[in-house]
Amino acid sequence: MKAVRAWLFGLMLAGLLLGLVACTRPAPTGYPVTFDEITLTETPRRVVSLSPALTEQLYMLGYGGRLVGVSRYCDRPGAAGELTRCGIAQDPDLEAIYALKPDLLLTGERLYTDALDALAEMGVPVLTLPRAEDMEGIVAHLSDLLLIFSGDIKGPQLAEQVRYFAYTQTDYVTASVRDYLSREEENLSAVYLARPEFTLATGDTIEGRLLTDMGLINPAEHYTGWAFPPDESDQLKPDLIFYSDALSPDDLSGSAVYGSTAAVTAERLYPVDTRSLERQSPAMFLQLEQTARLAFPKAFTTPRPDLAPPAPAEPEPEPRWYQRLFSPAG
Repeated sequence: MKAVRAWLFGLMLAGLLLGLVACTRPAPTGYPVTFDEITLTETPRRVVSLSPALTEQLYMLGYGGRLVGVSRYCDRPGAAGELTRCGIAQDPDLEAIYALKPDLLLTGERLYTDALDALAEMGVPVLTLPRAEDMEGIVAHLSDLLLIFSGDIKGPQLAEQVRYFAYTQTDYVTASVRDYLSREEENLSAVYLARPEFTLATGDTIEGRLLTDMGLINPAEHYTGWAFPPDESDQLKPDLIFYSDALSPDDLSGSAVYGSTAAVTAERLYPVDTRSLERQSPAMFLQLEQTARLAFPKAFTTPRPDLAPPAPAEPEPEPRWYQRLFSPAG
């Protein structure tokens, strides 16, 4: 009998010890994460960004507080202007970077070998995330940042939210305009002019594909690299002109190419926040809707679909990435 009691006591003790071990076992962090041959053992907390696009993306995704240094061209959001300037990708300020002791440096283009070697000696890992060339590339790019900063457990969950948001919003805008043009039986020609007079959104660009997806005829669709041939200027007779906000309506009305077009005559000229498109943060998808509503106010007869992912079960200490998009400060 004593042996049985001892056996039961031992079994209970073993169960108690296993329970204690389970209770004290740390929760999975999602790290280490390996990305582009660099392994991160924990989430980066002191980050230098040499890319205005990456800086804006980090703020929009909720990681702006991790930034300690930025390039000299990082201007959005305003908080980025308060951070230490660290040069540019082509000429990084290595002394400034060293003084900040970052645990990660992000850049949109590859640094020169000498700079990479110097940063390697400092023990600063460098990740290069170039500009995406299409919608899937934008989503993948944002997903990479979420993986880097939230690990491989939470990161993919957030990435699915971003994917849903990006495609739902884009489909809503393009379908609204396309359906409207179909109902009105309008065949409208449109260009997106980045610089005078032949730097147009061609068929291989994100902006050019958006024009086509909205059901507009893009005269530059069959060209590439933002280059429209000047000797084909007689093809440029747009009914609408979307133009970079670096230009003005006077630039268009005084243009030998566009001055007499239907777009200028009817004043169907629509400025675009070029930096939103170039920076490729989640804010660009709202900018797309804003511009489309200016050009086609009657196209949006249905409300915008719900873009917000379900609320988390537990309160989060900071606003979620999509909440920043719809806040005045965002």
